[in-house]
Amino acid sequence: MKKILAVLLLLGLAAAAGQAQLIKLGIGAELPLPTGTFGDVVSAGFGGTAIAKLKIPIVDIYGAVDYLNFGEKEITAPGTTGSVKNSATMWGINAGATISLFVVMYGGVEVGSYIISQKTETAGAPATTSDITRGAIAPVVGASFAMFDLSARYVIMENTDFFVVRGAIFF
Repeated sequence: MKKILAVLLLLGLAAAAGQAQLIKLGIGAELPLPTGTFGDVVSAGFGGTAIAKLKIPIVDIYGAVDYLNFGEKEITAPGTTGSVKNSATMWGINAGATISLFVVMYGGVEVGSYIISQKTETAGAPATTSDITRGAIAPVVGASFAMFDLSARYVIMENTDFFVVRGAIFF
């Protein structure tokens, strides 16, 4: 249901883009790098994003739908001979605001929600998948050059923190 709502929101923003010159739509690629305890169980991955941005002088307000795929990591449990393999995927719905700091640089904050699916495989047992939804907040810094945007954000969630580098192009 949440995925359908996100798609409908983006379609509505796309329709509004034809009516307003201030709204820019974009797509991008992301490189997520897990940190902390989350980094102990999954490895770096890849992702994609769809972004709608309302450009106002000095301030940009935006919404994004992210898909992130974290790579598999194998962990040997202490005191056992078996290993555990973990991987995760996430769908995120985020909104944020940025303020221009210099001509091309900006800083801001993003809030949102992520639907996390974590897959765990234990030697000799069938794989299990657990799903959870968590709220997130992320400070953002970046730079825009004409239609290109490069940003970095640190997503803070309960036991699921990660750093993301995003490259996007706006139309």
